[in-house]
Amino acid sequence: MPELTAGEVELRLGDVTHVLRPTLRAALDLSRRFEGFHHAEVLLVSREIDAYVAVIMAGLGLPADKRMEIERSVYEAGLIAPPRDHNPELLDPLVAFLSILQNGGRPIEPQEGEDPGEAKGA
Repeated sequence: MPELTAGEVELRLGDVTHVLRPTLRAALDLSRRFEGFHHAEVLLVSREIDAYVAVIMAGLGLPADKRMEIERSVYEAGLIAPPRDHNPELLDPLVAFLSILQNGGRPIEPQEGEDPGEAKGA
């Protein structure tokens, strides 16, 4: 696996690790599809499978003919991971990726005095 550059986010689906890349195209596609990033995040937290698939497809820059493959991978990974109400291996990287897109493709830097692990998109 190549080393990640600033703004890229790793996402594991099954046995495959993918790299979501923040691009202007991904930002525009997702913002337009969901009428803003906030709505995309709300749908992710609501465990809307189409939102998961759309964010992954945009981050990977995949064409529409790969959608079924990503849908199957997301379904098999599961949207919940008991005892939690969501699967952090899927949700956390996708929310971080949306934050990075909103910051021009750059990770969100922690504020002075903030724990670096608490910064969104870090």
